[in-house]
Amino acid sequence: GGQGAERAGGLALAQALDALRTAASEAVQLHGGIGFTWEHEAHLYFKRASGDELLFGPVHRLRARAAERAGLFEPTRAEAEAEEVV
Repeated sequence: GGQGAERAGGLALAQALDALRTAASEAVQLHGGIGFTWEHEAHLYFKRASGDELLFGPVHRLRARAAERAGLFEPTRAEAEAEEVV
């Protein structure tokens, strides 16, 4: 139920952020100099991709968190010790 949807949501977010970053970078490259000017919208998508990664966190951390929730990986010793301190 809810836990599966939460796990799938985290993975979907990671995949979407990765795709957005790749597509936005390629769009700027494809359009050349005009892609990063006010004359074209490509720079807006590139900035949005960068902002979303700051907002939601790096893709590798989103995937790692989803894998941990799924029980695929045990927390590292440092993470376990940090949990005990808190």
